[in-house]
Amino acid sequence: MLSQVYRGKWFINPAFAISQGPVLAALMNGQTVMEPFSDRTEEDACNYAYAIKPGAANVGPYSLKYRSDDIPPNSIAIIRLQGALMKNDYCGDPGMQTIGNYIKQADKHENITKIILHVDSPGGTVDGTEDLANIIKGIETPIEALVDGMACSAGIWISSACDKLWAMNDFAEVGSVGVLLSFADVQPYYEKMGVKFHTITASTSPDKRKQFNELLAGNYENYIKEVLNPLDERFMETIRQNRPGVKEEHLSGKVFFAKDVIGSFVDGIKTLDQLINESISGSVSGAASAINNQNYKSMEELTALAAVFATAELELEVDADGGLYLNTEQLEAFNATLEQSDSVTLATERDSALAAQQTAESELATANERITALEQELEKKPGAESASATPSTDKKKTSAGASDEFETLANAGELYKSIKQ
Repeated sequence: MLSQVYRGKWFINPAFAISQGPVLAALMNGQTVMEPFSDRTEEDACNYAYAIKPGAANVGPYSLKYRSDDIPPNSIAIIRLQGALMKNDYCGDPGMQTIGNYIKQADKHENITKIILHVDSPGGTVDGTEDLANIIKGIETPIEALVDGMACSAGIWISSACDKLWAMNDFAEVGSVGVLLSFADVQPYYEKMGVKFHTITASTSPDKRKQFNELLAGNYENYIKEVLNPLDERFMETIRQNRPGVKEEHLSGKVFFAKDVIGSFVDGIKTLDQLINESISGSVSGAASAINNQNYKSMEELTALAAVFATAELELEVDADGGLYLNTEQLEAFNATLEQSDSVTLATERDSALAAQQTAESELATANERITALEQELEKKPGAESASATPSTDKKKTSAGASDEFETLANAGELYKSIKQ
């Protein structure tokens, strides 16, 4: 854990990083003992990732790892993203890799309809942050983040990958978009104690310590340009994509109260209970709608079946189990009614088709009569040669009125052809 602290780059709230100085000093001096993270017990796992279905007194939290087979339908997975985040497990808390596994496990579970990421984190290491956010973006189960305390730096990067981002109250803290490197140069301290440091690099590796030596000398410009700025640009671009409502002033590294960034960093203010109840209500409503649709379809089928029974004049008998059954005679009558029903249907369709044909023939005869009359009128016109003549544009041969009549007759001819087809 100390290795991750001292060698890594961080997406973290600087105020939190400074506040952890005494804790780190105690760790270095062996004064603080913490149990390593362990997922050996169900109780431990339930602290970080569990499923719950509210509304039933006998249903409690179910560990995603140890009792996944017992999770009831329409359950919600609640997964914690809390404390300083590191890629690997540390100090009794799961790392971002483990949290990502919880999310993937919940996504694959058929009885889990929603995931809530319960967030209270100042940020964490660069390593692991984008990977966890990509896991969230890649799942199919709806996932929403709830900020209960703070979602800063790596915490806001990861939370922004969720479908929705809510804050528990107006004064939840979000933001701190940016990257920093903090390190302690302990070499002078040890040199005063008589310790000499020797660093030897291969002649073919001139840049092996160049960057670090520049930092030790207080020359930070190259490191900022080559390392921190590219990371920060990726961070800001990700936030812009995930939260289109953010403005440039939100990306300066500042921390905001949730009430001041509704519509940008957060979608609104909601409690955990509200999120859970809304999710359950949505699941119940969706299930009820599906059941009602199925019932409606079943009633339609039952009504049609009852009509057939009535047509066959069948009276069903109830057996000892309360079921209805048909005897041999009734079954034969039922089949005969179905056959008769099919014959009647076919006969009806045939009669409808014959009627449509007669109507079409009548309309065609009327059209033919009209065409004949038009042809006779054409023959009476001066200069007309045949019914297939086309209008002339020569003013010496025809007048404007005659041209219009030719055009009318030509159109009539086309109409005649289309009707015959």
